[in-house]
Amino acid sequence: MKRILIILIGLTSVYNVYAKEYIFNGYGISKQYSIDVSDDYKFSSYTSEGMWDDSNGDYGNEKCSGYVKQINKEIELEVICENINQNNEIFWNSRIRKSEKGGGVSIQSPVKDIFSISTSFPLVFNAGTGVTLSNDGAAFDGSQQVNQTISIGQDVGTTSDVTFNQVSTNSWVFGNPTTYSHTGISGSVNITGSLTTSGNVTVNGNMTVNGTHSDFYDLAVTHVSSNSSWNSNPSGANPAVPAIYVLEIWVGPDQGDKHFTHTQTNASSTWTVTHNLGKFPAVQAVVGNTIFIPDVEHINNNQLKIYLSSDNSGKAYCN
Repeated sequence: MKRILIILIGLTSVYNVYAKEYIFNGYGISKQYSIDVSDDYKFSSYTSEGMWDDSNGDYGNEKCSGYVKQINKEIELEVICENINQNNEIFWNSRIRKSEKGGGVSIQSPVKDIFSISTSFPLVFNAGTGVTLSNDGAAFDGSQQVNQTISIGQDVGTTSDVTFNQVSTNSWVFGNPTTYSHTGISGSVNITGSLTTSGNVTVNGNMTVNGTHSDFYDLAVTHVSSNSSWNSNPSGANPAVPAIYVLEIWVGPDQGDKHFTHTQTNASSTWTVTHNLGKFPAVQAVVGNTIFIPDVEHINNNQLKIYLSSDNSGKAYCN
């Protein structure tokens, strides 16, 4: 027996893609041509034309073709549809269902749906600096599955030992918090090992050095005599505040700072003085009975020149 059925159908398919719900609705008129081979086996061809819309706000027309097969209580449905959206873009989808017989053929309650979309502008993944892809440059248009494994050169987990050639930043903030920036370091800093600096180091606060420093020396002293005792806590504070004693090298009686006397026998407006004091000394000049401070040019640590307004002889005292 051959028969034609014309029915109004409504298809609603729901797809979960990466936890985002997608709903596709189809509306139209279908035609089904059936052949009853036996009471337990029926085969039907299926066509439909209608409209569709989805949860993304797209809509358009569709036409479908497929078959319905019933063996005993099992019903099998497979339909392929061609869809055109509002932008005249074409895509295809398939609808497959297998279920037990009950209440006739119901397309509204599929057990299994397969839905695929091919796009005109596929998504392409390309590897970048420090990043590799298992399928570099592969295009994904929705027609088939594309697996991509994204890899970088090293493990960057929270407990990983990560190595970078160079890191640029305005500031780093650590636990205390201690902040490292271009203006300096704020907070507490513990340094284990050697520290080399170029430029000036300014410490605002306390600094403790555990170890040795080339600019510090241990000096052993012996108390000879004084008008008071050596007191390690002169203020009597509790807890004790260590005393700070300033030590100065005493050169002894009649052993003042190095000095040099220059005698200029030939009258000249320019005196060249070689004093060999290893420093830039203060200079006084004596011409006749007049003592004055002349114009001086220090050539180096051991020589200078004195400039007078006229030719004179006399003496220069370098202290």
